[in-house]
Amino acid sequence: MMIKNHKTNPWKTRIVPGFMILCLVLCSTLVTGGGERLFRFQESPSPDAEVTIRVDKLSHYTVSGRLFGKFTENIVTNVYGGFWGQILDNPSLEPISVCLSAKSIRRSERVGLKRLTHKNLPDQYDEKNVAYKWYRWNKKHTAPRFSKHAFNTSLSQLIKVSRIPPEIKGAGIRQPVFLPLHRESSYRVRLFVKGATAPLIALVTDIREKEILGKIRFDPRETSDWVPLEGILTLEGSIKYQAKPLWFCIGLEEEGEVKIDQLTLFPIDAVDGFDPDVIELAKKQRIRILRFPGGNYVSGYHWKDDLTSLDKRPTKRNPAWFQYDPHHVGTDEHIRLCRLIGAEPMICVNAGNGTPREAADWVEYCNGSPETQWGGVRANRGHPEPYNVKVWEVGNELWGDWQIGHCSSEEYARRYRAFYNAMKAADPSIHIIATGNPSGALPEWNDVLIRECPDILHSLTLHFLCTNSPQSPPEFAFLSQMGYSWFFEKAFFRKIHSKARERGLDLKIAITEEMIFNHRAYHPRPETMAEALFYAGTLCSAIRTEGIVEIFTHSALINHGGNMRKERGRVWGEPVYYAFQELQKLAGTRPAAFSLSCPFSDVPEWMDWGGTAPEKFPLLDVMPLVGNGDLAVIVSNRSPDQAVPLAIRIRGANFENGIELFELAGNSFMARNDLLHPERVYPSVEKIREKDPGSFQIITPPASLSILTLKQRP
Repeated sequence: MMIKNHKTNPWKTRIVPGFMILCLVLCSTLVTGGGERLFRFQESPSPDAEVTIRVDKLSHYTVSGRLFGKFTENIVTNVYGGFWGQILDNPSLEPISVCLSAKSIRRSERVGLKRLTHKNLPDQYDEKNVAYKWYRWNKKHTAPRFSKHAFNTSLSQLIKVSRIPPEIKGAGIRQPVFLPLHRESSYRVRLFVKGATAPLIALVTDIREKEILGKIRFDPRETSDWVPLEGILTLEGSIKYQAKPLWFCIGLEEEGEVKIDQLTLFPIDAVDGFDPDVIELAKKQRIRILRFPGGNYVSGYHWKDDLTSLDKRPTKRNPAWFQYDPHHVGTDEHIRLCRLIGAEPMICVNAGNGTPREAADWVEYCNGSPETQWGGVRANRGHPEPYNVKVWEVGNELWGDWQIGHCSSEEYARRYRAFYNAMKAADPSIHIIATGNPSGALPEWNDVLIRECPDILHSLTLHFLCTNSPQSPPEFAFLSQMGYSWFFEKAFFRKIHSKARERGLDLKIAITEEMIFNHRAYHPRPETMAEALFYAGTLCSAIRTEGIVEIFTHSALINHGGNMRKERGRVWGEPVYYAFQELQKLAGTRPAAFSLSCPFSDVPEWMDWGGTAPEKFPLLDVMPLVGNGDLAVIVSNRSPDQAVPLAIRIRGANFENGIELFELAGNSFMARNDLLHPERVYPSVEKIREKDPGSFQIITPPASLSILTLKQRP
């Protein structure tokens, strides 16, 4: 599919003057909201739509800032290779047996290396003697080995170099890297060495080894113990190598040997270790709450592993995913990230193979005074003021057999009570959330929790990672995903809340993971425009519950589930990034009553959790919100290929003639941004004057998100 720039979109939203009243035959009516029936959706056989908004009839509910959250997890390159600024893979130089539960690397890595370097991996890689992700540099002159004398984790890299000719600058080990040369040419090299008998050299070359872009020399000879070395490696003439692979090489420049360990490479503009491009985009996005550390990862994560200096943190196998874990980002780093971007920290504790005591100690570490045991540990690490983490989640998806420590609903109810009591003893003021289950295959999970823990159950997590069958055409997959985001309100939010009400509980819902979970290129995926509409639809469904949904941490911050993408050292926003950025501005507003008539659609892939009989959903989603007298109207056109005219009538207030129109759309629901076209899908904002702002019409493009803002007349 050829994707055109959004600016050439023929379906640009138009505001049509002289609003014409539409005569509609109403086929069905859906009512959401509380007892006052604030929100009405009606099916129309006409392709046009009409909405009447009552600004004088507002909900009691104020949209919470906690509906605008993200999460972080050590999965793929969300943390390492994502928002963490350190560039090198496997910085502690461990063998593959330490990093992975495998004896040799996968074929995909071999193919990937050949594509980058034009070299066959077997000629470069010796897994018995060279650290995972590292390769021989000038292999004829070096004999690398592992040494049991390690500074970090289990082994160090011993490099032995034979006599080398003058035209060769050195020999040792190397790794292909992508450097953020669009913004920075200087990099901080830090490593630990022992027993050096010759000068060390670190350098960067082009991938064909024709040009040395920069080098730095160390001379720590006759070191009987581990010593740190640090220096700045500055590259010259590197601008032409933006987004291109380079070799980072480390070794000796003459005959000798050395043991090296814990080798890191940070751009000197890193912000407390974090990628400054990611920090800048996250600040602009205004994420309100950030979940940590997972995700499946948390069910095998033990937070005390990170209570040491960065240089001494052990590399381990990732407990949940087929990748290693250098443990560079722990509790202190997460809190620092939250402070940098202005987000509230949220922590999920390990209820898989963790213990209530471990979780309670974590609460005390974050929130205890320096006089407490673990608050004192935090203070001794340079953080005397408590972190005051208020939102805590007990476990992640423990109903699933893919989860470490997965269990029955009865067992989880027992665990939840034990964790709750221990954590509340550490800090009675915290808000604790239990693991809920959105799966129709285990309907008893939530019921058991409600029955067994009514005295301590306040909120349940739900995860919505929705996929489509391989046979589903792209349009069917898209419509199904749009329908799912609509039916979440009825099938989960209100259903679970109603069951709890029967036992006298005002049970809240926390959506702590949500995204389109397709991996096939021909289906809508998290990086496409479809994800922006899926997120907006779920958000509007959550808002219409008027407080039942209290938290929404959508997808990972970067490189997983939409939001931001980082490739080859460059960072950009995906379509859902811009949707989130604009929608979060509506925190603090109140929903206004409305009645919408629009075309409806079937859900091509109906799910049993939606009910036994398939239902339709509205192709247009509308959510009017009022704050400080001003009106914002969210409008999502969920048709894959049809523009929908929408007549808007506003009652109960007078507004200025100027209407601000935010629009996010590509040329299809599959539109996405990439390295070469980072703004292919980018929002437009324009001011439009309307003679009668209380009665007008717009044309909404297919697969688009629009937000109209009207200012109250003085």
